[in-house]
Amino acid sequence: MEADAVSGTLPAPVASRLPQLTEDTVKNLLEVQAKELQLRSKEMDLRLRELDNNSAHAEKMLAAQERDREKERSHSRNLRRDQLLFVGVLVVGLLMFSAYGISMGKEALVKDVLQIVLGGVAGALGGYGYARKASAEDKPGGG
Repeated sequence: MEADAVSGTLPAPVASRLPQLTEDTVKNLLEVQAKELQLRSKEMDLRLRELDNNSAHAEKMLAAQERDREKERSHSRNLRRDQLLFVGVLVVGLLMFSAYGISMGKEALVKDVLQIVLGGVAGALGGYGYARKASAEDKPGGG
């Protein structure tokens, strides 16, 4: 038995069950393997192209998101600047009106106008604060 293993031959019962390898069978096996390798190569090329396309698409999406966020930040800055400018103009106008009224000796009128304006501002700020608190409590995990 050891002599069979060393020489590379199989025992008789096993050798009789195996089909004989002919030259045509070996050629056929080699052709099939060559076709499989070509198919795998084509699949790898296709996967590489798909990855390249996905990468290019992802880069375009990120660039678009970056542009959108920059535009959003710019809009927010401009909106905030305009709001502050509006409030500043109103305050300067109110101060100019008060100075003019005081210089004309109409302190009572200035006092009444300031009470009305400051009362309205206090009410508006209070309503804004209440609405902000209420919306924070409505959100999950808020308040």
